[in-house]
Amino acid sequence: MSSDEIIELVRNAFRNAACPDHFTDYAHCYECADHGRVLRSHDLDTLTMEDIGNPCWDPVCYLTPQAFLYYFPAFVRLTLEDKENSWLPQYLFHLSFVDERFDRFGSMDDAQMGVILLSLYDIRDEHEQMSAFYMEEGELARVITKWEAVIAARKQSVRPHKDLKHRTALCNFLDLVCWWCPEPARVALHWRAEMHFRKDELVELSVSSDIGPK
Repeated sequence: MSSDEIIELVRNAFRNAACPDHFTDYAHCYECADHGRVLRSHDLDTLTMEDIGNPCWDPVCYLTPQAFLYYFPAFVRLTLEDKENSWLPQYLFHLSFVDERFDRFGSMDDAQMGVILLSLYDIRDEHEQMSAFYMEEGELARVITKWEAVIAARKQSVRPHKDLKHRTALCNFLDLVCWWCPEPARVALHWRAEMHFRKDELVELSVSSDIGPK
């Protein structure tokens, strides 16, 4: 698969990410305001290395979760498009936080997580010289391992839809007995909140489990 195809896949996966009114907490400080001003003046096609390529003055560190989703296709483009001036070090740096419960990754769906992992496989398999030039030995492999682990854990946490019915029935039972014991009430409240939060995910995954190298 070519870099252009990977870029297009990522763009398609993030096509519904809306452009926010503000990209940073612009009222927080001068740096946040400056980064916000720069990002508001561009879009997915016009963002350049000059805008985000300085790791000492990196606007991406200050993006809101919504802004991070919106601009992610541009990050992949800047990483893969120009091998001589790649955003790869910062791309891997930002992706390395996937297992630390950042809001920006928690809001991604399975398709988005999958194409990000696919982009990492593409860097490893098709751009070996580029990754060797830009990164410390083993850094790319460490980030890939993190993403594989997070995606695998997400798949294991998704239950079949029938479990939703079982939990609903059990919550109803717990509601009946909570008048004499507060603990069932807390359990029922927790499960109802979880079911509401995951109501769109409590189905069999539609993302293929064979993402990655054959």
